[in-house]
Amino acid sequence: FSVRTDSEVSLVCRGLLPFVLGNSASSIWWTVDGKTVEQLANNRFSQKNSVVNNDYGDRTEESVLLIQDFQAEDLNRELNCSVRNSLGFMTRRAQ
Repeated sequence: FSVRTDSEVSLVCRGLLPFVLGNSASSIWWTVDGKTVEQLANNRFSQKNSVVNNDYGDRTEESVLLIQDFQAEDLNRELNCSVRNSLGFMTRRAQ
C-alpha cells in the first residue's frame, strides 16, 4: 500500500491466542527499532490493543500501531509486532 508524508498511518497486527488450561497470560505489542512504543522518546507513535474475538477461550487480539505525521525516514524503521503466551513467542516485521 502507499502512504503520503505528513499523513497518519495505521498498521494492524492480529494474533490468535489459543486457550491454555491454567494459564491465560498473553500479550501483543509493537516495537519500533527495537524499543516498545512506551520506551520511545518520539510521541508520534502510539498503539491500541483490543480483543476482537473470544471463542470458548480462544482469543484473537489486535494491536494497531498509529504513526502520526509520517515521514520518509519512517520507511527505514524496523517495525515489529510480537505475540506471546505460555506456549511460545512470535515476532513478525512489517514490510
